Amino acid sequence: MPFRAQYMHDTNLAEDTFPAHSASRTQGYYLTARHGGVDEHFATTLWQVHLAPIYQVMDQLPADQAGYDHFVITNALQIEATLQQADRGGFGIAQKILNLFMKDMWALHLVPFGRDSLLHAPVDRGTLALVLPCPQTWTAWTRVRASANGAPQIADYLRIQTALREKLSRQINQPHPPPYATVIEMDQYHWHCVRATESL
Repeated sequence: MPFRAQYMHDTNLAEDTFPAHSASRTQGYYLTARHGGVDEHFATTLWQVHLAPIYQVMDQLPADQAGYDHFVITNALQIEATLQQADRGGFGIAQKILNLFMKDMWALHLVPFGRDSLLHAPVDRGTLALVLPCPQTWTAWTRVRASANGAPQIADYLRIQTALREKLSRQINQPHPPPYATVIEMDQYHWHCVRATESL
């Protein structure tokens, strides 16, 4: 099964999820942090203030890695600020919300052609297992907070994403390359395999 279809099947993502079920989908992103949940009102705020504006301009995503990295950091910091106002987490949870949303956009073919390779993997325990040793600031990813763009936690987050791209590059250049060609496909491959194992 193609990775996009596999992800949609695994997560019950559908063509009509956005904007018809945007609040419940946003609640689902938050639940992946296993820090309890957020009510529909707060999820609607996250959607309307942070995710809907991105959804509306998906065709304007940055076209290079540095630009996309900046896009993620800027938006995740803004999500973090909203989370902190409600004492619902920090940058670790914010980046997971944003990156899962972008993974949805990828699965729905809404990421502009040729920019799939720029996407970040949602950082969580499974992702960190791929880039050992884990940066000290990210050993408890759900508790990561970042005060500003220059914070050590931000630098380490970008190191994690760089390490994933380097790992992918090494694997692709092996005699028997993996079945994935981008970091987001690699993330889906490993996440799906772990999920399948845990369901046995």
